[in-house]
Amino acid sequence: MAKADSTLALGGASAPAYKSTAPRTYRPGNKGDDMSIELPFVLFDNKGGEQHVDHWHVPPDGCDDSFEETLIGRRYAAHYAQFLKDNPDSVGYSVLLSIVQDMLQKQGPKMKYTSRYVVGFLAHVDELVYMAAKRIEVFEHAAMREARDRVVNFELDILEFGEKEVAA
Repeated sequence: MAKADSTLALGGASAPAYKSTAPRTYRPGNKGDDMSIELPFVLFDNKGGEQHVDHWHVPPDGCDDSFEETLIGRRYAAHYAQFLKDNPDSVGYSVLLSIVQDMLQKQGPKMKYTSRYVVGFLAHVDELVYMAAKRIEVFEHAAMREARDRVVNFELDILEFGEKEVAA
């Protein structure tokens, strides 16, 4: 059976291939391009002329032992972090939300267990958040971000409704 970090398809030639988890960098995309499709656990599908992005395309549990699946999940998180580092314009555009939504969708409604790929991914994201949080004043940063978002929102309101309408 193919290992999860291979680029071979599992389940025969018709199954989509799984991308390599070898370390790499991610080229910055053009404004508006969804560069997350470069991530090893993201599948871009353009069947029938309709585009679909699956943000959690991983091998089924049991392809590797659970320890190995957890390690692969950690590698996926490292790729996500490197992607954000290389594509700072993607920060704040809910890529992580899309990943988690697709994770939950794959888990199914009963959620009897958590995939080891998910466990490894989220554990490493936690670790990376902790390491970043140690370097900044997190509440001060949140307040600065909130102030900036309020200014941007106000400016967008002026563009949409006009200065007189917003001031009223």
